[in-house]
Amino acid sequence: MIAGKQPPTRSTLETSAIRLVQLAERHTGLMLVTENWHALLPDAVAVNELLNRTAGRVGFLIDLGNWTGPGKYAELAAVAARADTCQAKVKTDQAGVIDEQDYRSSLAVLRDAGYSGPLAMVYNGPDPDEWAKLDEAYGILRSAYAPNFDPTNR
Repeated sequence: MIAGKQPPTRSTLETSAIRLVQLAERHTGLMLVTENWHALLPDAVAVNELLNRTAGRVGFLIDLGNWTGPGKYAELAAVAARADTCQAKVKTDQAGVIDEQDYRSSLAVLRDAGYSGPLAMVYNGPDPDEWAKLDEAYGILRSAYAPNFDPTNR
C-alpha cells in the first residue's frame, strides 16, 4: 500500500519518517520535501508529528489547496512556519471563479508566519484560460501577501 494513503497512526508516521530520512540521506545534494496530502497527513497534528520525527532532514511543501473545511486557516497556521516551499493554489467555484477571500486568508496565514520562500502558483479550475487565471491570482497574491513583493529580487 502507498505510504501516503494510510491513516496517520504512530506506526505509519514512524515508518514514513524513517523511510523519508533514509531517502534524504541517500541523496544529500537534494532537498527532500513532503506535502500535506492524502490520508497520512490530513491535518497539522500529523504533519508536525512526521516533521518532528525527521528532525529537520526532510522539508515541508505547504499546499494551500490541500487544506479544507472550517478549520482550514488554523491548520495552515499550525504548520506554516515549517514550510520550505508553497504551492499557492487557488480555490474556485464550478465556473472557475477564484475564491479571493479564501486565497487572501490563506496567504495572510503564510505572511503572518513569516514565510518568505517560493510560491508556486497553481490554477486547476474549469476555466480553459489558465494563464488569465494565473495572472488574476498573481494580482491577488501581490496585494494580499506582499505589497512590496519584487519577483526580480531573488
